[in-house]
Amino acid sequence: AKTLNSATFKAYVESENWELAETAWNLLDSAEQNKAAYLEAYIEVLTQLKMDDETQKQVQTLLKIDPKNTVGLTYQATAVYERAEKRYRTEMAAYAAHKTRKQYAQLLEALKLSTEEFKEARDMFETVYEQTRDKAVAGYLANIYARLNIPDKAAYYKSKAQ
Repeated sequence: AKTLNSATFKAYVESENWELAETAWNLLDSAEQNKAAYLEAYIEVLTQLKMDDETQKQVQTLLKIDPKNTVGLTYQATAVYERAEKRYRTEMAAYAAHKTRKQYAQLLEALKLSTEEFKEARDMFETVYEQTRDKAVAGYLANIYARLNIPDKAAYYKSKAQ
């Protein structure tokens, strides 16, 4: 039964039957649910089903098992990057619309937070890039270095992203 449950889960993932794969996940025993390969597949299932909270929880589990796992780091780094980028754009637009001292102070505070998040995402993306040499990851790194105002590294990663 254990082997059958594993095979069923894998088959559902490979055939992109996301709802059935999510149901089949619950039939796996905890030892299999704590294996990196199964967690990576389950994260894909959860991502496709847009179950963000559960995805984040499973990413954390995966990173506890394997701190340098590319799937986990990519998901985590992307989430941190998007949060920082959204804050950056929102505050820059607000400042452009209302160039007041109060808005400027708010912009500076938001930029501090975004900078810290960009650095956090950068560290994770660099680990992933060392492992994969993925062009999409290089694109994220180019954007991060541009936001951090480090033009040489931004240009380097931009060239790798093409």
